[in-house]
Amino acid sequence: MNKHSRARQFIPFQALKGFNRLIKEKEKVKIANVKKLSDDELDFKLKQLKPFDFCNIFYQSNNEIKKICGLISKIDFNEKFLVCIKEKIYFNQILDLKCDTNKKFDE
Repeated sequence: MNKHSRARQFIPFQALKGFNRLIKEKEKVKIANVKKLSDDELDFKLKQLKPFDFCNIFYQSNNEIKKICGLISKIDFNEKFLVCIKEKIYFNQILDLKCDTNKKFDE
């Protein structure tokens, strides 16, 4: 058996073509009827945020509305973004923001 034929034995094989794409589509949660906050409401809520606050954030990314729930790890008012669970979200992407300031991460 030559090297080329032998190497073909170890090429990755997908028994179900398109299965991974279908699974990723199913993982997406359809979110409808998210009311966009006014600029004043968003500014008010952002100014109350502190690192380690627990938040539900509805934001727009790649023409999709996404929801992320978790702790805020960074807020940058100069660059206008926040980081929630390693996801960098710019302020202009945020549609709705619901935070529980009583729920904190205990160190």
